Amino acid sequence: MKCYFPLEFMVAAINNGGGFYTVETYLQEIRNKGGVVHPPCINTSNHPTVIKGKAIYLGLGYLKELELKTIQRILENRNFYGAYQSLANFLERVPIGIEQVSILIKIDAFRFTGKDKHELLWNAHFMINQPQVLEHQEQLFSNPPKNFVLPSFEHSFLTQAYDQLAVLGFHLFHPFQLLKHKITSKMNINRIRNRYVNREGLMTVEQNPSVTVYGYLITMKATSTSKGEYMYFGTFYDYNFTIFDTVHFPKVAAQYPIRGKGIYRCTGTIQQELGYLSINITSIHKMELLQDPRFVSRYS
Repeated sequence: MKCYFPLEFMVAAINNGGGFYTVETYLQEIRNKGGVVHPPCINTSNHPTVIKGKAIYLGLGYLKELELKTIQRILENRNFYGAYQSLANFLERVPIGIEQVSILIKIDAFRFTGKDKHELLWNAHFMINQPQVLEHQEQLFSNPPKNFVLPSFEHSFLTQAYDQLAVLGFHLFHPFQLLKHKITSKMNINRIRNRYVNREGLMTVEQNPSVTVYGYLITMKATSTSKGEYMYFGTFYDYNFTIFDTVHFPKVAAQYPIRGKGIYRCTGTIQQELGYLSINITSIHKMELLQDPRFVSRYS
């Protein structure tokens, strides 16, 4: 399945609860195999993640704090009455409070309307002006909502990324887009292989060369040595989303601790074992990210 139907396999793995790696890693493997990952959509997504050709739509079940009863109402109404036509149409058909609809707007689940999500959020506040009842009766006639004059809103990929991070636990942008400072090395694992490994798969230099590669952390495994010291084996994506591995011996592991998910500047020597390249880390530093502009003081 993984060989011949990689997209379907990855979607099934995600819906089955994943495995050793995070959902974010499975989604990146989907992109590496030619798939296109979309945020949840109110008219396309189901509770689990769905695949339509090469398009993968994240499930509504991945939205933090979106209640199961809300998802059930959304899907039941859509299955019975068809696709939602607008935010107003959605609010007429689905009993939902402002907190729950805000989650959907924040993740841009109403993007089919072509309206900015900040405008949608203001409209939702205007439209939801009374408590929602549990039982909902379909209306024979719908009253068109009032049109409100709203100011223009500033938005960027950064606000979208941080909204996705808040609602999903990860964002769907290229992680290097969020770096505060541009990377100073264009080196990646394929360039290293082309430069230092011949066609027979052997290193072309006697001494292990030193390189610097920027990597997005996938996972880190700790193990202990015979002396009881801790060392680590890391797995990263380079800028082109090619996987490379790192080795952190005890002295380096103690001097340069790994501080969670993020992008790291990995400096070390290339080593080859059983035909596979890895980087023996001599120093590693976590890179600073751009902050959410909505929470950055204009005077800072």
